[in-house]
Amino acid sequence: MSTDPLSGLDSSQEQAVRLEGHALIIAGPGSGKTRTLAARAIWLLASGPGDLAAVAFTRDSAREIRSRIRSGIGGRGGNKRVMAGTFHSLASQQLKNHGVRVRLLDEAGRTHYVLRAREICGEDLPIDEALRLIDGFKATTAPPPADGMGTALFAAYQRLLARDGILDFSDLVLRAVAGMNDGTIRPLPVRWLMVDEAQDLDDAQYAWLRAQVRAGVSITLVGDDDQSIYGWRHALGFHGLERFANELHAARAILTRNYRCAPEVAEPALRLIRHNPARFAKPIQPTRPLGGNIRVIPATQRVDEAETIIRNILGDPGQWAVLARTNRLLDFPELLCGPANLPVRRLGGRSFWERPAASAVCDALRSIQDGSWVGVDRLLGLAGLPPSTLETLRGQTLAEIADHPPDVLPPNTPHRRATVSLCALMPQWRELANRGRTNLLLTALSQWLANHISGHFVPEIARQACAALARREGSLEARLASVRADSSRSTREDTHPVILATLHAAKGLEWDRVWILACEEGVVPHIDASRDEERRLFYVGMTRARHHLTCSFALSEGVRSRFLDEAGLFS
Repeated sequence: MSTDPLSGLDSSQEQAVRLEGHALIIAGPGSGKTRTLAARAIWLLASGPGDLAAVAFTRDSAREIRSRIRSGIGGRGGNKRVMAGTFHSLASQQLKNHGVRVRLLDEAGRTHYVLRAREICGEDLPIDEALRLIDGFKATTAPPPADGMGTALFAAYQRLLARDGILDFSDLVLRAVAGMNDGTIRPLPVRWLMVDEAQDLDDAQYAWLRAQVRAGVSITLVGDDDQSIYGWRHALGFHGLERFANELHAARAILTRNYRCAPEVAEPALRLIRHNPARFAKPIQPTRPLGGNIRVIPATQRVDEAETIIRNILGDPGQWAVLARTNRLLDFPELLCGPANLPVRRLGGRSFWERPAASAVCDALRSIQDGSWVGVDRLLGLAGLPPSTLETLRGQTLAEIADHPPDVLPPNTPHRRATVSLCALMPQWRELANRGRTNLLLTALSQWLANHISGHFVPEIARQACAALARREGSLEARLASVRADSSRSTREDTHPVILATLHAAKGLEWDRVWILACEEGVVPHIDASRDEERRLFYVGMTRARHHLTCSFALSEGVRSRFLDEAGLFS
């Protein structure tokens, strides 16, 4: 960056940099947000004495912002005037500077303490639900309710942490706020404080900022209410930005240009987001020349949709990202990329073949080849046999178990039927593999899985694994090797992979070509989510595309998403 922080800025960016006092900068997709934030920081540091702190929601973002600011003030001895971090890291440093011992729980530790709390209070909530409720109670400085779901568990959880002198991440901000309010913790020793992605602030983080304000710190928030997609994490979104502007009488600026998206992509996206009532009006103008395009493609079935995606990628090589509302929707495209020799990189989720059920199928097929017990153990584990039973079975042959089931398998039980049938079928499946009847073997294994594995997701993933292997060619050994090769190819640095990502994971990224699949009612907008937030999420997905955007839906899965109509893609 030039030593002149205003050099190369457009008029709206320059206006944002020059704002006096507390400031709110609304920065839409592709508007040069990070550049403007860094330029404002350099402008402020040049205006007089004092230090500056930049706050982001990830460590990588904090490092990027610090690097940009320091590069702009290099040679002037100002590097020591800049600190950057997440809310949690800066709050942790505040506590440590005042003698507070910070011993943090990791996620496994949180689960352990939630399990203990559940035993103590007798509130038998699922772990995920318990953690969600705890996070909700800690996203605000208000005391938790006196009664209701999760309150007894939360109280027990907090008592256990206090007894052992442990904090979780949310406690860092809350403890810092409490300390600043009662005078035992000093605010950050800075004159200016800047927050990136400020639409994601929760109430506790907002209280942390207000405590800095009371010490005379000048605050700049940079964010976009239209990209607030974490309401389920208690983000304040538009209402938080508006609250800040009103309470602190902050000066406002809007970055009015979109440098990322072609007009053919940007204009439908803007048409969509204007259906949200609670938002700041923004006169956004795309700056790229005409030449992009947006398409909507219907498909008959989900697998047909995935096949259409792969054909289009093969027919138009380049930078591609395939986005979906949930991670599981990306399985079909990943499975079809392998046979097409397309390297894949998944963001924000595991590869299909890393899922336990899919991995168990591969282990079972390897055991059919080499006679090992590993695959038998994993399949029976999927069928629900406890570890103690599996250990007892391990010392016997398949024939012994099939002909004389041990006492650990009571008669007329699902576990006995699953075990006896599997042990009887394994030799037959090995014979099919030896004769090259791989697809028949996979059909038989898929049938066993359907008969003996309960639930919804696990048997479906196992079935998809068998179907994906059936679509490949060659011997069983060759097909398993091709799965391993897919994983190796997707991690090579010299390839240009197809990116598979959820809409949430795609936030902050951009690609030349973007394909959003499963654009159906009930998927996006999701049936259990806020419609306005789902609209913002779809807007985020659309604005990841620089030049070409394709949206598709499967007729078998329901009607097309209303968002396609709201964007003006159907007359």
